[in-house]
Amino acid sequence: MEGREDLLITEQTDCCTLLAQLRQVGNDWLVLLTGGEAHIGSISAADVEICDTIIFHGHRDDALSSFFAREMQIELQCHIVVICGIHVNEAESEDIEKILAAGKTLLQRCITAMKAKRSYNFANI
Repeated sequence: MEGREDLLITEQTDCCTLLAQLRQVGNDWLVLLTGGEAHIGSISAADVEICDTIIFHGHRDDALSSFFAREMQIELQCHIVVICGIHVNEAESEDIEKILAAGKTLLQRCITAMKAKRSYNFANI
């Protein structure tokens, strides 16, 4: 189906590349957010009333997964599920700050692309 491919958006930091794989599911979105050594560390789901997050033991990926889910839901007004796993060996606090900053930039680029894709899909129904 034309126009139904996943969107892939990256953002580079000094210590890793963040990758967002975006899949439209009807009017909703599934987001796979990875970087460094990919894994599943958290899952966040947002709708108009709540954002719930599952955090796997020993992981802190929820900082980005919940942020992405909430902000995307506000901007796109649909259900959002974000699966996140970002791991950089021996990351210093400076590395983590750079990853969070890159995540904010990546989020805005994702929202812009998601809005454009949704408009394209609705125009071609």
